[in-house]
Amino acid sequence: MNFDLNKIIIALGNLPGIGKAKIRRIVNEMEIDQMEYDELIKLLKNKFTNLDLSNLKNYLTEAKKLIEKSLENSITIINYKDKQFPKSLNVIKNPPNLIFVRGSERILQDENKNIAVIGTRKPSDEGYQMAFDVAQHLTKKGFNIVSGLASGCDTQAHKGCLAKNGLTIAVMPCGLNKVYPKSNHKLAKDILEKGGALISEYLPDESTKPFKFVERDRLQSGLSKEVILIESDLDGGSMKTINFAKEQNKKIKIFFPSIFTNITLGNKKLINEKNLNFKKVDEINL
Repeated sequence: MNFDLNKIIIALGNLPGIGKAKIRRIVNEMEIDQMEYDELIKLLKNKFTNLDLSNLKNYLTEAKKLIEKSLENSITIINYKDKQFPKSLNVIKNPPNLIFVRGSERILQDENKNIAVIGTRKPSDEGYQMAFDVAQHLTKKGFNIVSGLASGCDTQAHKGCLAKNGLTIAVMPCGLNKVYPKSNHKLAKDILEKGGALISEYLPDESTKPFKFVERDRLQSGLSKEVILIESDLDGGSMKTINFAKEQNKKIKIFFPSIFTNITLGNKKLINEKNLNFKKVDEINL
């Protein structure tokens, strides 16, 4: 049995007690591309004695089927050794080993043109409009918009970009055979029709779980040159994206609202930390 690298990464991910970092270590330490199955098992047993490999052959078979089904569903699988893999995602903390892409692969690699526009699911009227206007403004300047397809600010950011026929990337907290939230099914379709992309690090049929939203956040900032926060409370998911952006040394810009309320306390905190802030769209200097 021969297999490609995508297949072995997917199969290893099913083994108990193994995470992304250990899979990457296995791949880096063993040149497993096109290796025969018996040789692979022998090497794994010698190098990683605590792995339960009893079901690996079944996992490899399942991975092969998953890859074939993904291709049928217009999903491209890119591993971290592929030249198409975004370089920026290989240098973040806890990097993904695989990403699943529906739509354009090219725009994922262009970190200098990708800007994340993020914010709360329940923005103020001002924030709701600002998310749309900011994305539209950046699109007119030739940038691609990265966001998370969530309701509220994310939705408005994607729509603002599409209104100017721009390219936008939706980073999903679930597999690409699902859309979260379901109410954004048409928006996801519009993103693809306009030449954008949906991406995920999860297997195509995986559902959302709370930890996946946080993992998704690091990819949003990782793919982007800058991160722009529209509105967030102190504990909002957008603040997690901001924290990842800080770790990744990304430039951060914060909307300065007309009035601070509970849903903009995150903005206030970040502005007090002397992050770059703006009041009007045309104050966003890139």
